[in-house]
Amino acid sequence: MPPYEYSPSFPSGHTLNAVVIAGTLAYLLLAHEHTRVSRTLAVLAAVVYAVAMGLSRVFLGHHWLSDVVMGWALGLAWLTALITAHRLWLTVKRDKATNVGA
Repeated sequence: MPPYEYSPSFPSGHTLNAVVIAGTLAYLLLAHEHTRVSRTLAVLAAVVYAVAMGLSRVFLGHHWLSDVVMGWALGLAWLTALITAHRLWLTVKRDKATNVGA
């Protein structure tokens, strides 16, 4: 679909943001949902949204597939760093609360 994108657009920011935002929402929902079905649906919705966003960028001609794949990869890396930092913060917070009374 014209007009095709010829400017430097590596990586796809839309795809990267879709992975990080949908992944973060799914992660937060996983902390509060306890049934297997709701947890599975949260993760599935996040994955479908991120994949659809990336493929739509290719379909519309705004990015090459390589731009989208790198957006997915960087988004996953950022999401992993975010979740790891949050888990470490929770661990430190729990350890401080445990050691206060000791």
